[in-house]
Amino acid sequence: MQPGIVVRIRVNPTTCMSVLDTLAAVGIDTRNKSFATCVSAALNVLVETAKQSGVLPEPDPFEFNEKLRYHKGEEAPDRRKLPKSKAGTLNPLIFSEHTPDLGTPKWLPKTPSVVPEAPTAGSWDTKPSDPMELMEYNAAIQRLSWTSQDEIDWKRDQVLIYGA
Repeated sequence: MQPGIVVRIRVNPTTCMSVLDTLAAVGIDTRNKSFATCVSAALNVLVETAKQSGVLPEPDPFEFNEKLRYHKGEEAPDRRKLPKSKAGTLNPLIFSEHTPDLGTPKWLPKTPSVVPEAPTAGSWDTKPSDPMELMEYNAAIQRLSWTSQDEIDWKRDQVLIYGA
């Protein structure tokens, strides 16, 4: 049995697309995963990003029951009796003018400002003579090679996203 709480939520269409974009940005293939798994993984990625940015503190596991006492168990109110908000209104606790800028996560790759041209057949046979093309060539070769450090980083990211 996995630790945590099972929840059922409705995700709006733009957030659905952002979930898939978030996972694509960190290199996670979503084709063989359920959408619920994708939402869970994207939430883990975003929470970890907020922790690394200093927006969220590192949680103390011994505070779990105290923090969630009003959301589970006998102390949780019956929310079916609470007044409903109008459809389409944003939650002011989530969307506010004071939402901090999370910045770019440390582990996301930097996107190049200039996208190099796609290689053609035979273009990888010889190294280019132009210094800029040589730099792009070496960067491409480095991206294509998989080192033991890349393996360690990949395993660490899997643990961060999916848990131990």
